[in-house]
This record gives sequence, C-alpha cells and structure tokens, in this order.
Amino acid sequence: MKNLLLLFMTVYSLNAYSQRTCGSHTLYEHNMATDENFQKRDKQIEDFTLQFMKSHSSSRMAAEEVIIPVVFHVVYNTSIPKENIPDAAIYEQLETLNKDFNALNEDILKVPEPFKPFIGNFKLKFVLANRDPNGNVTNGILRVPTTRKDFNILNNNIKYANKGGSAAWDTKSYLNIWVGDVKDEANQPGLLGYATFPTSVGSVLDGVVISYTALGKTGAESPFNLGRTATHEVGHYFNLRHIWGDQNNCTSDDLVGDTPQQYKASSGNPTFPKEDQCTKGNGIMFMNYMDYSYDKSLIMFTLEQASRMTAALDGPRKLLKTSKGYVDEPKNNVDLQLLRIVYPITNICFGDVLPVVRVKSLGVNEVKNFTVSLHLNNILTQSQSWSGVMHFGDSVNIVFDPIFLAEGAYNVSYTVTLSGDENPDNNSKSQVLNVAGVTALPFNENFESLLFNNGVAINNPDGKITWTRSSINASTLGNYSFFINNFEYDPEALDVGYGEKDDIVLPNLSFSNQSNVKMIFDLSAAQYTSVMTSDNNWDSLQVLISTDCGKSFSLLYNKFAGSLITIPTAKTTFFTPSQLSQWRTETIDLSAYDGLDQVKLVIRNISNFENNIYIDNLRILGDVVTGLNQTSSEVQISLFPNPTNQQVTVRMGHLVSKLKSVEWINMMGQSVSMDMLYNDRNTLYFDFSNQSKGLYIARFLFEDGSVKTDKLLVQ
Repeated sequence: MKNLLLLFMTVYSLNAYSQRTCGSHTLYEHNMATDENFQKRDKQIEDFTLQFMKSHSSSRMAAEEVIIPVVFHVVYNTSIPKENIPDAAIYEQLETLNKDFNALNEDILKVPEPFKPFIGNFKLKFVLANRDPNGNVTNGILRVPTTRKDFNILNNNIKYANKGGSAAWDTKSYLNIWVGDVKDEANQPGLLGYATFPTSVGSVLDGVVISYTALGKTGAESPFNLGRTATHEVGHYFNLRHIWGDQNNCTSDDLVGDTPQQYKASSGNPTFPKEDQCTKGNGIMFMNYMDYSYDKSLIMFTLEQASRMTAALDGPRKLLKTSKGYVDEPKNNVDLQLLRIVYPITNICFGDVLPVVRVKSLGVNEVKNFTVSLHLNNILTQSQSWSGVMHFGDSVNIVFDPIFLAEGAYNVSYTVTLSGDENPDNNSKSQVLNVAGVTALPFNENFESLLFNNGVAINNPDGKITWTRSSINASTLGNYSFFINNFEYDPEALDVGYGEKDDIVLPNLSFSNQSNVKMIFDLSAAQYTSVMTSDNNWDSLQVLISTDCGKSFSLLYNKFAGSLITIPTAKTTFFTPSQLSQWRTETIDLSAYDGLDQVKLVIRNISNFENNIYIDNLRILGDVVTGLNQTSSEVQISLFPNPTNQQVTVRMGHLVSKLKSVEWINMMGQSVSMDMLYNDRNTLYFDFSNQSKGLYIARFLFEDGSVKTDKLLVQ
C-alpha cells in the first residue's frame, strides 16, 4: 500500500513531489467504510472475478479488440490558462493508453528477461466518443470553465455541474475522464489522479480523474509526463489493485498471481533486480503500471492483470462493449474496401478452388456496380462484376469461378475497382496460398514441440480454450502430450455455447499403395460428473475423415462418458495423468480407405465443461503393397486426356488382366457409378460427358489385393 501519510504531506507544486500519488485506494476505503451497499456490490464483483479467472486461462488473450468510447471533461479555472490543456495532450494520452493496454509501447522491450513471459495484453482500443448520450455528433472533449480553484477527492465536486465541475455522461457506456486541479482528502496538492473501481459502475461518480499536470505529454510535468498516470488509473477502473496490495507488509496482495510479493510502493526509477523484504532473486516488478515508479519506468501489465481486467469488461463493465458512444463514420463519398479473403485462407488441397472475397462500402454515396479481379502469380486470371445497391456499412461476398490449382505456392491478389474511389489504399488484399500435396505414410506425431512443422493445424472456432501442449511428464512417449482443458471450458464464463468443437487437423495423407491402414494413439481422459449420471452432456472425443480435402467429413470414432474415460471415478479437480495406468491405446481401422491418394483426418474435442482429454504418440500406418510394385515398373497406369470433358482413356498394359475393379470417387467422397465403354487388351475407356465438373479419384483394385489410384480433372 502507498504510505497514506503521503496524502497528507504539504507541498507547493507537483514537481516538489518525488513520489507518485494515487487516491484510488483512499477513495475505495472511504466508500467501504461509509456505504453498506458498496460493500455488498464489491463482494459480488470480487466473487465473479475470482470465478472468471478460475475458468479462464491467463495466457489466452481476447479474441477481438474492444472499442472503449472516452469522453474528456477538461475543467479549468479561467484565471489559470494552463489548466485548459491542449487537444494535443488528449490525443497523446489516447495513444499512450492504446499502446500500454495492448503491449505495443516501445519501451516494453526494456522488460527484464525473467518477467517477459508474464507480459499481458488487454486488447482495448480507446477512442474519443463521436456520439453523445443523445446520439448527437461530438468530438469527445468537453471544455468546462470554472471559478473553482481546485477539486477535492472526497467531495468529487469536479463531477458535478452545479458545483463547478462537469456532469458525467452515461457511466455504463462511456469511460469518463476528468482533467483538472485535484487535491487529496486534506485538500493538499500533489495528487496525480484517482479512479473508481467497477463497484461504482452506473454511478454518476464513476470514472477517472487526472491532474492537468500529468495528462499526456504536452504541458505535463516531469517525471510524470509520459501519460502513465492515466494508464495506472484506468487500470484501477478495470479493477486492478496496487501491486504491493496497499499494506506495507509481505502478506497483503494485489489479487493476481503473477506479480511478485512486494513490501511497499516503489519510487523513482529503480534498476533491475530490485529486492525487498518480501522478494529476493529477480526482485519486485517495479516496472508494472500498478506500482508507483516514475513514468519512464512503468512499462507492463501481466497476463493475470489482463485476465482480471477482462473479467471487469465481461462483467460489471460489459455495457462498454455495446456502447453507442462511438460509430464508424464515412470519410469519403466513394470508398469501396476489399474487406477480407473469405476462401481459400492459407493451406488447401490440390484441385478445384472456389475463391471468395468480401467487399464493403465505406463511402457516403450508394454503390451500384464494381469489378473484382483475381491475379495468380501476377497474371490476371479472372474478373467478376457485381451490380445492385450498397449503402455505407453494407458488405457482399464475391464468388469467383472454380480454378484448378496443382501442388505448390501461389501469390494470389484480389483488387476491387470502382470508378471515382477516393481511397485506393484499401482496394486490394493478397496472400501466399500453399496448395498441399500429400504426406506419405507412416505419419507420426508425439507432440513434443509447441509448433508443428509437419502440416498439423489447430482449428479453434470460438477463439477460446483449445488444444495445446500439456505440462511436462503428462505423456506416454517423451515429455509432453497434447490436451484440451475441458475442466475450465465454462460456457457461461466464456460466453460460448455448450458443445464447442476444437480440432487437431492432420495434413493431407496419401494411402496410395497401402493396405490395412490404421490410426493409433494413446489416450487419457477424465470426466467431472459420475458416468452413472443420466441425461448429462458429456465431453466427447471424435475422429473424422474426409476424402474431398475437408469439404465433407464422415465420423469414424466417437467416445464419451464411460467409453472415453481412462480413470474409474469422477475427477472433480483439474485432471493431469500422473502414471501410465491412466492411459490406454486406441486403434481405428482405416482399411476402407486403402489406396486413396488424398485423405484428411481430424481429431475433435466437443466440450461440455467436464474434464481434460490428453492424446499422445499418434501414428497412422499401413502395410506397403508389394504385389503391384513388382509389375508397376514394367507398365505405368496413365489417364488421358487429362483434363477432359468427355471420354477418358486408361492405359495400363498387361496389368488389365489382373484388374478386379475400378471405382471413381468425386470431390464429395462419393462413389460415382460409371460404365466402362469398352476395353481392349491394354486399355479401358470411360465416358465423363454427363458427369459434373471437378476432380475425380480413380481407384484400381487388383486381384492380389493391391490398389493404385490416379486423379482426373473433368472440365
């Protein structure tokens, strides 16, 4: 805790202070002592926050940026011109807030190495409100002249229009920041600022107050002239406490777990490492925004601080996320944006591709027609024209004709063209598109690395909890396995539905010249609820297969409740396998897909807030077919013409005499009925003139059980 005596020190200017001074805890203690309802609300919010942090991983960041509309109340004495701070100081302050809360500040590079893994990112965007509570246009800056010389922290006169201050805008929908000459509770100068905690949400007093000498950079007084006072106070606004816990001892706490215990407030510009009575070694985190160091030394929030602030934004301050205080406005009369590439994104299979992009109107004028062009490796490949009516904010998908892409890397660019467009900078999007070939068997993954380099990908649709590497020794092979944290996958706290799906997507695999293909992996799993419970929604583990590059899937394996668990009783704490007896080996027969050249497998978790699932030592393997290999060197199978739009010829020499059957499989993974026109001694003939366009797989089964495949494109 900051030494409360500092609030009572008599000084004559801010520069005379060698110590940062914040009144937030003093105001909080005052409200706790004088308002019984405040105490009840505070306990409710703290209970919510603790539960939220329990059910959220502090290492996960918000999926999307949240816009916070800010209104500045500059309350200045007409006889003291410097109190009427310039717009530049406000713009600087917003820039500082946006950098600090998003870990984008340049000086974050100075965080000492031991503390870098704990850097947190809150993903907020602070903007000046452009709509007032009545929906009228505003610049978000209120300049209010007053005859008052100063404003006391406890009477809060700066927040009352009838007492010489400025009344708050709807405090549930706006972050109100008052700027003026503020005094501590003894009416002494030197107080840099104070804020209300989320307990005050909805109150006309809710918000942040900053001394005019400490806001932004222009006109601010050293050593508090980098905007970090507002960063500190907005941290309080989102429910952060002082890092030393506001008591000068080693037992008080700031209610987060990744800040070192600290005896008292820091001051000045300490050097790392700074030890104190509570923490040795790497010492205290004096560079944390919630300490009292000078501005130049405050450079980071932690992961758990970000989690605690996220709890405030998802709970008591959630209406900020739907505020009408800021709306996007058109800046040009004619402005069409190529908003994003919808499909394909990055990695796809070879074959026909159907590109899709989304175009958005950002201009005042109606848009009635435009053209989007597609360039492949800098060559114009296709153009699509659109006509209709688009207004500001409208968007539309543009779908191109199918393009056949073979294996390789492609530079793909899309450009929207509209006559008179005043902002050509947002007309294009480009990507490097990797068209995957196939990975031959055997395929192995033991999950030892944080990053995959073998084509494995994670699909996390809700941006919340997903598959990740386990803690050390929770494995059967090596040091690590892969697991999903269903124990903390709380739908209510995460604002998601029950049954959320998270996938481990394996690369495109070739089963060509393979028989008896199987998938094998080690499994460890627990459920929170007794498997004897009826009518329960269980966590499930599934394996799905696709033969059309992921366009459609078939279910191969589905286990839940008693069929899934590897420990006999319900586990009501976070499950981590600690011995080999808590694992079992699963084997899935894939022989029905022997010989196919493109197979995609997905391991899917369906979460219903039960407990954790672990997998390790994943293998996909088969038996190499030898019968065909002995003759394939003599005569190769060939399909021509390829591509075709009518008859196709299949030539395989004397292998025809050993052929048992031919199966044609379309891009949906469906077997297509196809009559053979005729055959002679070495050649087969098929008619595709009445078949749909697309990629087909020819699967040749021979009498010795061997299988060979080839591809045919029908145009």
